[in-house]
Amino acid sequence: MQNIFKKILAVLIVITVCISNSYFLTDVLAKEETTSTLDDYKDKTEVGAMLDDNQEITTMDENGNVHPLEEMDVINRRQVMDVQPRISNSSVAVVNFRTKSSSSYNTEYTEVTTGRAGYTNGYYAADGAFLGYDNESNPTKVKFMQAGVVGWVNVNEVQVLEYTSSAVNTLSKYYVKNGRIYHGISTNLASSNYGSALDYGPKPSYLKEGVDYYSYDGHYFYEGSTYASYAKMLNDYRNNTRANSVNSSSPYYNYYEYLSHRSITAYSAAELNNAIASMVTASENSYGRTSKLRNMADAFIENQNKYGTNALLMIGVAANESAWGCSRIAAEKNNLFGHAAYDSDPGGSANGYSSVEYSIYYHSSQFISKGYLDPVTDGRYFGANLGDKGSGINVKYASDPYWGEKAAAVCWKIDSYLGSKDSYKYTIGIKDTINTNHSVINIKSDVTSNSNTLYSTYPKSKTTSLKNQAPANYPFIILKNGEKNNYYKIQSDGAVNSNRTGIINTPSQAEYSFDKDYGYIPKSSVTVVSNGFNSSSSIAQNTENVTGQPTGKDSSEPTISYSANSQYVGWLEQVTEPNTAGTTGRSLDLYQIKISLANAVKSAKLSAKVYSDGKWLTYDKINADTEIGNADKALQIVNFNLSNQAGYRLQYRVHSADIGWQPWVNQGEDAGISGKNVQAIDFKLVRDNSVIITKPSIYYQAHISENGWLDYVGDSEIAGDIEKSNALEAFKIGIDNISDYQLNIKTYDKVNGWVNYDNVKGDTIIGSTGKSLSLQAINATLNNNDGYKLQYRTYLSNQGWSDWTNQGSVNGVTSGDNEIKAVMFRIIQDLSISSVTLNKQETTLVKGTSETLKATINPSDTTDSKALTWTTSNNRVATVDGNGKVTGVSEGNATITVRTSNGKTASCKVTVIEQVPSVIYQTHIEDYGWQDIRKDGQMAGTSGESKRLEGIKINLDNNSSYNGTIEYCTHIEGIGWQGWKKNGQISGTEGQSKQIEAIKIKLTEEMAAHYDVYYRVHVQELGWMDWASNGEAAGTAGYSYRIEAIQIELVEKGGKAPGETTRPFIQHYVSYKTHVQDYGWLDKVYDGAVSGIANQVKQIEAITISLEGAEYSGNIEYRTHVEDIGWQSWQINGAISGTTGQSKGLEAIEIRLTGEIAKYYDVEYRVYVEGKGWQDKRRNGKTAGTTGESRQIEAIEITLVKK
Repeated sequence: MQNIFKKILAVLIVITVCISNSYFLTDVLAKEETTSTLDDYKDKTEVGAMLDDNQEITTMDENGNVHPLEEMDVINRRQVMDVQPRISNSSVAVVNFRTKSSSSYNTEYTEVTTGRAGYTNGYYAADGAFLGYDNESNPTKVKFMQAGVVGWVNVNEVQVLEYTSSAVNTLSKYYVKNGRIYHGISTNLASSNYGSALDYGPKPSYLKEGVDYYSYDGHYFYEGSTYASYAKMLNDYRNNTRANSVNSSSPYYNYYEYLSHRSITAYSAAELNNAIASMVTASENSYGRTSKLRNMADAFIENQNKYGTNALLMIGVAANESAWGCSRIAAEKNNLFGHAAYDSDPGGSANGYSSVEYSIYYHSSQFISKGYLDPVTDGRYFGANLGDKGSGINVKYASDPYWGEKAAAVCWKIDSYLGSKDSYKYTIGIKDTINTNHSVINIKSDVTSNSNTLYSTYPKSKTTSLKNQAPANYPFIILKNGEKNNYYKIQSDGAVNSNRTGIINTPSQAEYSFDKDYGYIPKSSVTVVSNGFNSSSSIAQNTENVTGQPTGKDSSEPTISYSANSQYVGWLEQVTEPNTAGTTGRSLDLYQIKISLANAVKSAKLSAKVYSDGKWLTYDKINADTEIGNADKALQIVNFNLSNQAGYRLQYRVHSADIGWQPWVNQGEDAGISGKNVQAIDFKLVRDNSVIITKPSIYYQAHISENGWLDYVGDSEIAGDIEKSNALEAFKIGIDNISDYQLNIKTYDKVNGWVNYDNVKGDTIIGSTGKSLSLQAINATLNNNDGYKLQYRTYLSNQGWSDWTNQGSVNGVTSGDNEIKAVMFRIIQDLSISSVTLNKQETTLVKGTSETLKATINPSDTTDSKALTWTTSNNRVATVDGNGKVTGVSEGNATITVRTSNGKTASCKVTVIEQVPSVIYQTHIEDYGWQDIRKDGQMAGTSGESKRLEGIKINLDNNSSYNGTIEYCTHIEGIGWQGWKKNGQISGTEGQSKQIEAIKIKLTEEMAAHYDVYYRVHVQELGWMDWASNGEAAGTAGYSYRIEAIQIELVEKGGKAPGETTRPFIQHYVSYKTHVQDYGWLDKVYDGAVSGIANQVKQIEAITISLEGAEYSGNIEYRTHVEDIGWQSWQINGAISGTTGQSKGLEAIEIRLTGEIAKYYDVEYRVYVEGKGWQDKRRNGKTAGTTGESRQIEAIEITLVKK
C-alpha cells in the first residue's frame, strides 16, 4: 500500500512538472516564439519523478557508437553500508552515485569552493573520488571529485565504499590503446565492464601504451589501476595539488572537450555528410529507422557561419543526444539535441520542431549563441566549451557528467575519418588548471588594463551576477598573431557591440562575427595547453582579387607594385597589381602602405590622402620609400592620385572590417568607410585613353659631390642637397607630355666658363661627373609651339635661394666662390600681365579705421611674377601696407597706387573724415528688466511709474576716430559707491532689488580731450535734477531716493551744456543722533539739523555721528567731555561717545574728518550750553562747549562745508 501511494505521489509530481514547464511541450514553428523561453533555463529534475516508458539512457563505445544503458538491480546501499568497516576521512574510498532506484533521479551537490548547485546521475557515471566527510564522527555531507568538480553531496544520497570492498569491481579509468587515450567510465561498480569507453584523443608522450591511469578531472593522471595509485591520487586531491601525477607540470586537455564553440571546423559540408553517412549505420540498424542526421551538414555549416557555433561540435552533441539521429525524440520531434528532454521525462517533455533544420537553427542561435555562450544575460554560462561538471556547457546542459567527453569523442571519430585536418587547429589557453581555483578574468576591448571590460569569466543572468561561481579549467581560443603588450587576443564568447564597450545583450541578436568579436586577456592569466597550427577563424575567405575592368597590359606598360604593414604581422612582401596587399579573413588591420611605379613616365607623380586615427594625412609626393599611414593605427579611408601619366588611370579597392571587399574606385575618389578599419587593398593601372595630360611636366635629377646621382624630382621640387656642403656638379632634365620642343641649356663653372648644351633630352648629362667641378650659374631656353616657357631658381652656398628666373636669363653667379647646391625647374604657360585693377577707384575712411583694397591681375594665370607694390601720395592722411591695407590717419585726401612686377598700375582716391561719436546706454528697471538701448540724450528708464533703476550699461559708438573709453560708477542702496566700470559693463545690480541713487560718468584719453559727457537723472520725490558732467555726481546720497530715469549726451569740448547745471546732486553728508535725559535716544537728523532739546534743562548724555553717501573715502571722528569723567577717547563712524544710564551729561565735544574727504570738506558744528545758549560754530576738531564749569550740552548742530 505504501509503495502504491508513493507511485501515485510521483505521478502527481510529474504532472505538476509538465504543467509548470508546458512551454517546452509546444511545437516550435517560428523563430519569434523562441526568445522568451530560454532565460535562466536549467535542466530540471524533480524528486519522485517516474521513469518514462520510452526513456533511453545511453552509453558510448570506443568507436563512438551510442547504445542504450542496460539497467541492473541496484544493491541495497543501506545494507552494504552496514557491513562496511568504519570509513574515516583518510580512508582510500570511493563514492558510489548509482544509488537511485532509477536513472530518472539525479543526485544534487554543491561545489565546494563556489557554493554552486549542481547535479549528476549515477547511471551515466557511478563513481567519484572520496575526499572526506564534513564531520567524521557524525557526517551529513560527503566531499567528492567527479568530472572535474569538487563538491559536497548529502550523505544519504550516495554510498561510500572502501577501495578494497567487494562491491567495488570496476572504477572509471583512462587507458592507452593504439596510440590514443580512452576513458573507461563505470556505470555500475559491481560490473566487470565499463559502461562507456570514450575516445579521449591522441596520447601525450608521458602516457604509456597499454597502461591504465586514474583521474577524476581528466587533466592529471595517476599511473596504474592499483590501490597505491588510487591512494596517491586521493592524497593529492585532498591537499589541492597534483604533485604525484605523471604530468604534474603539463596538464592534458581533451582538444574537442575544451575547444570553444566560437570556432569553425576545417571540414566542408560535403566532407561532414560523407563522415556522417559512414557512422550512422550502426544506430540505424539498432533502432530500425533512418538517421535524421543524414545530409544535414549544410545546415550545421550555415548556422556555424551565421551564429558562431562550431559545426563539428554541434554534430558531436547531436550524435550523442540523438543516438546518431535515430532516437525517438529525433524521429518523432525532429529534436537532435535533447532540448528540454528532462531526465524524468525526456520523450514527453522534449521540444518538437517543424524540421530537423529548424532544430539545428534553434540549437545554434538560441540554445548556444544566445544561451549557454551569452556571458552577460544567461545564468548557464560557464564557458563556451563542451566541458564537464567543472566548466563549459556540460555544467548546466546535462546530468551526464561526461556528456562533454561523449560529444568530443564523436568529434575525434569524425576528424580521424576525414584525415585529422581539424584537430589542434586552434591555440587553447586555460584559466585555473586546478579545479578548486576560481579566479576571475575581465576580457578587455584592447591591450590595456583601462580599456573597456567586454565581459568576465563568470555567469550572469538578467537579474543576478554570480561572480563567486567563476569556473575553473576555463578555456580561451588564443588567436594567431594577436599577442601584444603582454596580452593575448582571444575569440570572444559573446558578440561584441559596435562601440566595443560590452556584449550585445539584445535577446534576438544571436549573430556572431569571427572578425569583429574578439577581446584581450593578460598573458599571465592563462596557461597555454595546446598550440594550434592556424589559430584563426574566418567565414569570408579571400575573395578573387582580379575583378572589375581587366588591365590587358603587356610587360612594357606602366605597372604599380605595393606592400602592406599589417597589424601584428609587420611589413608583408611586395605584390604587383592587381594582387592583394594585407590580409583578409584574419581580422588584422592594415596600418601602412608603400607604393612604387615601373615603366611610367619620369614625371609621373603619385599623391595620396588617407584617414587614420581620426584625422586625414596628406602625401603630396609618394616615392618607393614613403610609408603611407600611421605605424600603429588602422587606415579607414584612402584616396590616391596619379598625375602626369597619360593614357592610364589608377584604380583601387579596400577590404574593410565587417564589410569585406568594396567596389573599385577611380583615382581621386575615397575608398573605405569611416569607423571601419581597412584590412587589405588592391591597386591596378588601367588603360584609359580619356586620361589626357594637357600641361607639360618636367623631371630632373641632380648629381652632387659625395653622393652622386639623386632620385628624379618633378615640377618645382628641389634637386640637390641644401642641408650639407655638397655642391651641384651636373644634372639631367627632360619634359613629358609636350609635342615638339627644343631645350637649350648653358652652364657656368670656374674651369670651363660657359658651356652650351643644345637639344637636351632626358638622358643628357649637363655639367660634369667625377671631376669635383661645381656649377655656378645656369641659363636655359625652351622653344615649343604650345606656348610654354621655363623658369628656374638656384640655391647658392652663401646666398640661399634666388627668385624664380624666366628662361633666357642667368641665374647664379659667374664670379667669386659661390657654388650651386640645388636647383628647381618649372614649366609655365607664357602669359604676361596686361593690366591690374582695383576693386574701388575711390573710398571714404573714418579716421582710425582701415580698409583693404583688392587688386586683380589680368590675366589671372600670368606667368609673370605676381608681386605687387603699394604706395600712398600722403602718408599723413592715409597709409598703405604691402597687402593693400589702407588706414586713415587724419582728415584729408590721398591717392593709393598699386604697381605690378612689369609696371602696370591702378589707383584709388581715399578721403579721410572724422566720426561724430555717440553714447549708447541701457537700463535695468524694477519689474521690467533690461530695456531697449537708448542713445544721445534719449530717456532710459521710466517717469511717473515709481520704478527704481537697478543697473546700467554705457558705451560709445562711432568713436573709432578717437581712442579712449567711457567710464561710470553708481551709488547703490545699502552698498554705496561702487568701483568704476567701462564700455558696456554692468554697474549696479541684477536680481537684488537694490536701487541706484546716484551716478558719475567720465570720458578718457582722446575722447576726453575732444568731448564732454553730460548727464542728468530723474529722482524720486525730486523729479529731474540738473545736468552733471565729466565725473560729477548726479542724483542723491543719504536720502534713500531712487533714480527712475537718466539722459546722457556728448557735447564737443567746451560746448554749451544741454541745460541747467546748478543742482545735479544732493546728499546727506553727515547724520547724528543724541541720547537725552529722560527721553533716551532721539531720531537721527542730518546736515545741520538740531539734535537734542534746547532750553529745557535736558542734558545730552551720549551721541553717535556718521558719514552717509560720501563721494570720498575717509572717516568722521569725535570725542566728548563727560560730567565727572572728562574727555573720553575718540570714536568713529557711528560709535557711541558719552554714557547712557549714568545720568552724566556731555559738557564739550570735538569733531574732525580724516582721509580723502578731509581734503574736500570741513566739519562745522555748534552746541547749546546750559545757561549760555547757542555758542559760536567750531570746525575740524576745535572744542565746542565748556569744561570745568559743570554746564551740560542740551542740543547740537553738525554739517559738512566744502573747502
